[in-house]
Amino acid sequence: MNGLDSEKIDTIKHHLRHHPRGITISMLASKLRMNRNLLAKYLDVLLFSGFVEMEVTGTAKVYFLSQRVPISAMLEFSSDYILVLDAEQRILQVNARLLSLLERKRDDLIGHTIQGIDHPFLRYVSLYVLASGLGQSGGKPSEIHMSINSRRFFFSMKQVPTVFEDGSNGQTLIFEDVTERREAEEKIHIYMLQREFFSRKLEEFAALPPDADIYAAIGAGLDELLPDAIIDVNAYDPIRKILSKKAAFGNRADEFVKRTRDNNCRWDASPAYGTVPEILGSGKLFKLPGKLHYASFKQIPEDAARVIEKEFNLGDFYSIGLVWRGNLLGNILFILRDGGTISNIPFIEIYARAASIALQRQIAEEAYINSTRAAGLRRERKREIVAA
Repeated sequence: MNGLDSEKIDTIKHHLRHHPRGITISMLASKLRMNRNLLAKYLDVLLFSGFVEMEVTGTAKVYFLSQRVPISAMLEFSSDYILVLDAEQRILQVNARLLSLLERKRDDLIGHTIQGIDHPFLRYVSLYVLASGLGQSGGKPSEIHMSINSRRFFFSMKQVPTVFEDGSNGQTLIFEDVTERREAEEKIHIYMLQREFFSRKLEEFAALPPDADIYAAIGAGLDELLPDAIIDVNAYDPIRKILSKKAAFGNRADEFVKRTRDNNCRWDASPAYGTVPEILGSGKLFKLPGKLHYASFKQIPEDAARVIEKEFNLGDFYSIGLVWRGNLLGNILFILRDGGTISNIPFIEIYARAASIALQRQIAEEAYINSTRAAGLRRERKREIVAA
């Protein structure tokens, strides 16, 4: 489209200056003796550029000179990221904040299409945001997310159809960084899920009958939290100094335990700690300094351990003690897949403390039942002796 006449633009501004309270497009067209549709085009350009403002009075649109700074001058003062494109997706303007995010100089961008610049931000905008074409705005801001330099970003994006001073069309994209807000929302969401999970598990622990498999209940909860790991729940016998496997969860967990037995590992009754390590007695989750060879108390030779680790795609090993009033009741072994991580360590530690309380309660109940049964047997034996 041909450029607009700068003299006509100056004339329109001059007449508007003499009508500080505004003037309708019909009255202005009459004063300028100018085609109304052509005048409307000029006013649209001035309106977008920030030189003119418009108010609706009844059914009429009233135009007057703006007292605000033009939008082109405001770009650099905005806290948002702003990108102005023409109809061919060439970059016409970009503010300093976006240049800093892109780590590019202005001359590297102006005049180039966004498809021709190798940057994840612009690639995303080109492929996903502008696929429907320029000039189409949904009104409501869209939310987009991407990774830049290994950091995750969330943006609320507003698409504004734009008319430039020469009458050509384009689009202004305004990106608000909402990363902190979204991350906070995600943390709250995760917290609420964990709270619901914890409340449910406490109720389940409280409702367990004395003869229930407490170790399976503990492992099942952890399997929910770390579904891709192998979870091994063990009891500790302080008299015999051994750890006994009580429950195993996770993909191929039973197969893994069988493979360790094939290598003469007494996983069901491993020789353990004469003196309980301080870190295990603390009830804190910690990463083992070794993998399978170390976790098996060196029962599995290093070469065989590496073969099993590769076969089951095993990564890091973690452990946490089930502790009650300083006494080790057992432990939980977390065997992650290669490359896996544990992100909710504080929550797992809280869960382990609740599991320890439930485990101690069952141990005490079993001890009481056993002592009552023994006392009853002694009384019965005494009656038999007296009767004889």
